[in-house]
Amino acid sequence: MHRSWSDAGGKDMETKKFVSKLFGTSAKMYWFFGSLYFVEGLLSSFLGSVFLWRLSQAGIAGTDEIGNTKAFAMVPWLIKPVFAILVDRTASKLKWVVGGSLLMIVLILAMPLIDGKIFALVSATFLLINLSISMIDVPADGLAVQIVPEKMLGFVNGVEKVSLYFGVLVGGAGALTLVALKVDWVDICVLLAVIVLIFAMVLPWMLGTRLGIQDNNTTREKGGKSFQWKEFLDFMKSSQIVWAMVLGLLANFAAGFTSTIPYPILIKLGYTNADLATMNYGDPIAMIAGVVAGGVVARYASKALSMGIGMIMVGLSYSALGAFFSHLGNHMFFFVLSWTCSFVVAFADITMMKLFMGLSDKRFPALSFALLVTMSNLCNFASPLASRLAVDAGDPLNNAHVFLIGGGVQFLTLVPLAFIWQWQRKEKEAS
Repeated sequence: MHRSWSDAGGKDMETKKFVSKLFGTSAKMYWFFGSLYFVEGLLSSFLGSVFLWRLSQAGIAGTDEIGNTKAFAMVPWLIKPVFAILVDRTASKLKWVVGGSLLMIVLILAMPLIDGKIFALVSATFLLINLSISMIDVPADGLAVQIVPEKMLGFVNGVEKVSLYFGVLVGGAGALTLVALKVDWVDICVLLAVIVLIFAMVLPWMLGTRLGIQDNNTTREKGGKSFQWKEFLDFMKSSQIVWAMVLGLLANFAAGFTSTIPYPILIKLGYTNADLATMNYGDPIAMIAGVVAGGVVARYASKALSMGIGMIMVGLSYSALGAFFSHLGNHMFFFVLSWTCSFVVAFADITMMKLFMGLSDKRFPALSFALLVTMSNLCNFASPLASRLAVDAGDPLNNAHVFLIGGGVQFLTLVPLAFIWQWQRKEKEAS
């Protein structure tokens, strides 16, 4: 019902003409979205791996502190719908991207000033950088839902995710390599700020202003109706959307539930900066492979079925980490398990993104997609806090059960996926 805007052949052709006029070529579209997702991956990886690893090594942050910081930093992702309402109702998505980029650069340059100081200040900086990432993410997703033709959406999603994981590679393994080579921390932060300036500000701004992207925000600007709350509430009442929200609440449980313990375990087992860099080189490569595999499967199977395959693999992989927990001291064995988890998480993530974008509504593109994604972000927020009830913080090597619980919960996602798959099959048969 809510995808009818692009169902008609004439309107689909109108969309393609509009995109052609807006971007000139498909390549420019991929560069625009890819560059923004690259920066998201870069900063997320830098914060989640390099920064927290640095704090753990210095003895500033243990399991509880890492869990609290990561959960606290999820707040901007939990209020994405608030951002989305503002984005959908204001004049320019591109200006939101630029504003988030400016905030991001300032905070990155401030990191050396607060490194190792008051932990509350470190946590606040962590939170604000996530806020700046969210300010880029929300308008980018809304724009993708709004202007990318449905037939091209899968490929654009793939470009976004590959760019994201390439950013993870640079921000994680690349930065860790610099740390291992004893490059000054200030120099690393300055280099990071320059990369953000180019890929989150200069390149998107050049493409956006030259191609008129800032003028394309809502149907209101083209003479249509403004944002209508009644229409949005009708969208929310759809049984398919309700089950999608339940799915989001469970989708990232395993990764979030186990996220507070890897660094204390690795430190306890004697892993070095070079070891972590090796792992972080393999993880993004495995993620890119997972995106490609997930995209191929989703091309030939339904979106719900594709994500179901991904969720089964995620459940099995995290359960395997728990089952073979006693062997994690074997570096190569652990690396292979870690890379396997990265592959299946990326596989599931790209299929979930395709499913959620397919369910989003072009009348309120940023808000409808942000609402669904916020459910998975809520899972990311709650699961690390919940894991504190199960984690043995005193002995990190006594936490096999945490991975087994995380893997087991992933199989619950098959329930909402079954309902969504059944609903979509009936809709397809009816059409």
